[in-house]
Amino acid sequence: MGLIRLLLAISVVLAHVGGSGGYDIVGGRAAVQTFFMISGYYMALVLEGKYAGKYGLFLANRCLRVFPLYWVVLLMTLFWSSLTLLRFGHASRLDVWQQYGSSLDTASLSALLFTNLALIGHEMSVFFGLDVDTGRLFLARDYRVTDPQLHFFMVVPQAWSLSTELCFYLLAPWLSRRSTLTLVLVAMASAAVRVGLAVAGLRDDPWDYRFFPSELLLFVAGMLAFRRGRARRFAPLERSGVGFALVLIGMVVFPWLPGPAELKHWIFFVAFWTAMPWVFEFTRSNPRDRLAGDLSYPVYLAHGLVFLVAGVVSGDPRLRGAITLVASLLVAVILHLVVQRPLDRARSRRVPQDVSFSPSG
Repeated sequence: MGLIRLLLAISVVLAHVGGSGGYDIVGGRAAVQTFFMISGYYMALVLEGKYAGKYGLFLANRCLRVFPLYWVVLLMTLFWSSLTLLRFGHASRLDVWQQYGSSLDTASLSALLFTNLALIGHEMSVFFGLDVDTGRLFLARDYRVTDPQLHFFMVVPQAWSLSTELCFYLLAPWLSRRSTLTLVLVAMASAAVRVGLAVAGLRDDPWDYRFFPSELLLFVAGMLAFRRGRARRFAPLERSGVGFALVLIGMVVFPWLPGPAELKHWIFFVAFWTAMPWVFEFTRSNPRDRLAGDLSYPVYLAHGLVFLVAGVVSGDPRLRGAITLVASLLVAVILHLVVQRPLDRARSRRVPQDVSFSPSG
């Protein structure tokens, strides 16, 4: 699924830069939620395979995959923000810190610094606001009406999904040991949370997008897709790559499909869920596909910083977007060679043939 994961990461990039002529493949939201399904698939694969009974090692290797590259991008972003402060008088990602940092009370300051460093609770920045008079955080029904919006304090804002992934990693060993019926019931409970929030009027981001209890549905769906594929023998047509081709075609034509965006998203999720075992079977032994997948995480992490740098290079939004996409791929290659690949080798020595998956690999 490597090429598909890379295209999903590119979807996020295009969504954040305004698209290419308005085109952003499946869009950022659908891309991230599809990543969640892929993560569920691969977690089930490794936890019922090489990590069976080795849950401490599983969590340690997940952290080794997620955190070092995140910290590198975090430091790069801090360095760039310091440069822009010295050169242009504004601190880029640190502008909000420069303006409001002194108003934070000790608890709020500690929480925001911890979240930026440790990722835990990163997505919660869109569930809270900041009272600048008291320096305290408060629960916000709609983060868009808060000022300043708390997520601006996140130096690598797109990393919120990594926090959501980490929550799933903690649950995944327990879920992998449950029966298929139990997984179905967990998925139904998560869907019920999503419906209940919608009935309560909480239909929009972040409640239907970043709230882990409702997003758990997608992770568990991926685990169920793995079990469905494991329990069957693939017909020649399924092994031929037809599922892979159909997914690629679906991704390409997705923006032009008629209907409301949310309905399109769920149709795509169901179609992708159906094809996941076929796609994995077709691509699992392809080294070029794996290389494409290895680039998805650094592309996802680094593109925000690249977009900031591209803004200095060009003020034309279209040119800035093109520069961001190309440069993000180049930076991803460098990060993969310098940071990610050596760490992957270290993980492989601990557990042979470690698999990379999801935006966080």
